[in-house]
Amino acid sequence: MLSERKKNARKNIFASFSRLKKTVFGRKVGLVFFAVIFAAFDFNLISGRALAGHISDTKSSISKTTQQLQQTQAQLQQSQVQYQVNQHQIVSTKTILTQTQQDIAAKEKEIDDLNQQIENNKTLLAGYIQEMSINDQTDPLVSFASSGNSLDSLVGNYDQMINVKGKILDMVNQINQQENDLSGAKSQLADKVAQNEQYLATKQTQQVQVASTIQTAQATIAQLNAKLSALQSQLAALLGSGVSAKDIMDAAKIASRATGVDKDFIIGELVVESDMGKFTGGCIYSQSKMGSTNASIFKSVCSSLNLNYKTQKVSCPLSYGIGGAMGVAQFMPSTWVGYESRISAATGNNPPNPWSLADGVTGMAIKLAADGATSKHGESDAAARYYCGGNINRAVCQNYADKVMYWADNYQQLMN
Repeated sequence: MLSERKKNARKNIFASFSRLKKTVFGRKVGLVFFAVIFAAFDFNLISGRALAGHISDTKSSISKTTQQLQQTQAQLQQSQVQYQVNQHQIVSTKTILTQTQQDIAAKEKEIDDLNQQIENNKTLLAGYIQEMSINDQTDPLVSFASSGNSLDSLVGNYDQMINVKGKILDMVNQINQQENDLSGAKSQLADKVAQNEQYLATKQTQQVQVASTIQTAQATIAQLNAKLSALQSQLAALLGSGVSAKDIMDAAKIASRATGVDKDFIIGELVVESDMGKFTGGCIYSQSKMGSTNASIFKSVCSSLNLNYKTQKVSCPLSYGIGGAMGVAQFMPSTWVGYESRISAATGNNPPNPWSLADGVTGMAIKLAADGATSKHGESDAAARYYCGGNINRAVCQNYADKVMYWADNYQQLMN
């Protein structure tokens, strides 16, 4: 629909045209004038529709990209859980394998001991057999007559020898049975080792695949985040809230020269923090939950800049924390005042303005430099500290740093 202003303009044009067409000249040029004016209105209307179409398409792309991002993040979370489960199973299987191999070694020792018992009993049995063989070659009656012993003694000795021989044979059979049992147990343990080794190999293969899936998902998330930021920048430009790319580059170059922090890294941090200075907060002071100390400093900062603290936009509170971060660099008020003098020294602005591109980017670079970003290997940790403070080993801190590093390496390509 046309705005009231356009409707009134159209009425005025109709009135002018009515007066003009009463003249002869007007009759000749009126149609031309009328055609040109309506062509202009039609062009504006078409342009407006085209702009609305671009905005609608961009919002649709943002929605689709956000959905893809959420799906990929869910997949990443599932893969990370699966990785932990597999890791636990791998460790447990390795423990079982170690214990089973120790059990096999113990069974082998028992088998060796039984074999030694068998050999000892075989030697003993051989002695009895030899003795019995010698006795068997002697006529029992001649032996009895020559010995002078009674018949009962002869029979008793012979029965005793037979009894001992039977006991030894029974013992050998028992030992053989024990050896067979131990051999069977050892074989079962060996089968168990083979099964666990196969299971372990399968889990280790799965773990490699899951790790690859996690790596791919993380890369995809970084790409989707970059795409989402680019789309948000495009939407901001279509809505007229964008800042000049030249201004951004100039501010980053100046901050880089002043601090020694790489320009690309500054831009990567700027993209992640405030989308190149475009989104500096969606809440007002009363919604921020910034706390009494920050609130007091925030009011003082706004007063020094002649800003109304009640309407000045700051970051909204997160589900797990407070809001109140200010401007391009998204500094909390208490953090900003700690850097004001250094920012003023670098930019010449006194007091510095956190919502100013030059002051904000310079403050960002000064903090990054203080956290070690003047060297390439210190950039990732500096980015994590920018977001998390001292404790940077948490996953959320490392994910944030990964996004900054990704943008630092790819923003030029993605912005073209």
